[in-house]
Amino acid sequence: MKKLKYILSMVFVLLLSACDALGGYRIPYDASGYLGKDIQTITEEFEEAGFLDIQTKVIYDLPLAKKEEVGKVTSIKINDSNDFKKDEYISLDSKVELTYHDLKKHKVKIHVNFEGNWFFYKYDVKLVVNEDHTEKLTHGKNVDLEYELQEGTYTLKFRNAEDRKVSGQTTLVVNGDVEASYTIHCYADQVAVKEDFVNQENTLLENQVKMTCDVYSFINIDYKEVVALFENSGFTNVQAEPVYDIKYGIVLEGSCADVTIDGKDTFKAGDIFEKDIPVVVYYHMREKEEQGQSEKSYSQAFKLSYGDVQIYYIFEESTHTVYSFKTDEKEISVGSYTGSFEEGVEMTFDVNGNAWKEKLLLKDGKAKITDARNYSFTFEKAEVSEAVEQMEKLMEKGK
Repeated sequence: MKKLKYILSMVFVLLLSACDALGGYRIPYDASGYLGKDIQTITEEFEEAGFLDIQTKVIYDLPLAKKEEVGKVTSIKINDSNDFKKDEYISLDSKVELTYHDLKKHKVKIHVNFEGNWFFYKYDVKLVVNEDHTEKLTHGKNVDLEYELQEGTYTLKFRNAEDRKVSGQTTLVVNGDVEASYTIHCYADQVAVKEDFVNQENTLLENQVKMTCDVYSFINIDYKEVVALFENSGFTNVQAEPVYDIKYGIVLEGSCADVTIDGKDTFKAGDIFEKDIPVVVYYHMREKEEQGQSEKSYSQAFKLSYGDVQIYYIFEESTHTVYSFKTDEKEISVGSYTGSFEEGVEMTFDVNGNAWKEKLLLKDGKAKITDARNYSFTFEKAEVSEAVEQMEKLMEKGK
């Protein structure tokens, strides 16, 4: 009798070995034995056993408080069934389905106000989000980005596109849908990053509208497009008013000069307004002779030379307008100024939708001009006629 049992046990072992040789796998657990184990470990075990059809499904539903449950198997099916037993032989051509969970994903909108430089440090920037997402930002151009990110804390790095050592960074906490805005500025040794706002997604009331950009985003865009943008956003009281300030065609006729909401032009992305609040879109138009406005009266001009290139500033006293240009470029920047040459002048230019402020202090016939980055340059006084002649040459080139 003992000899018969021994023979039967040996036959059983041989049968098991034959099953293995024919492409089978003796499963070491039942379905419940896999639950709570690491997805990567279980996947590797099935791969090493010889299974070829292994499918994984991830469900993004865990809050940050349950981070320890990330990657844990919550369901396993073999050939669409989870009713398999320990030591059961499974064919290696069976389909294995593994399900696990990961952190929730949220919509993240990032607006970047890129303050452009006029002369120096005009490099592009790379935005790197936790080393997983990379975006190239063109110098001086604002951009809106949108991601789906899991809950957690993210490092936003802004790097010189050609020299990663020149950089700046900030952090963003994501625990729900979020909108954020940052202003960046390029310097020789760093990319300065300023947080404008970080707003968790909020539910608007029926009579409210939330701005998705700041006032500078509309400058120089056709005013009809700007009006349409506000109306499509939900504003119901939008008007357009002309500003007759074009004399020599440097500014495009019909382009947006300014936008006010309830009389103020200091709004920014994320601000919330009532739908019926007054919105006025101001746009540039050519001056009319019958309005009897005075002829252009240039009062001061200053010049900085480096090599064969000159940088000019020309001031028109009658309208408090300032013109700036480089002789090796076609673009002429037009801005406004306040103050006096005796006590100091503050200039404001629009640079790719951003307000660029500079200061001028006149001393001993020379002008010390300090830009928005607090860099200063000394300009020599120039003949007004010479400076205007150079500007008119550029205007001819730009036609």
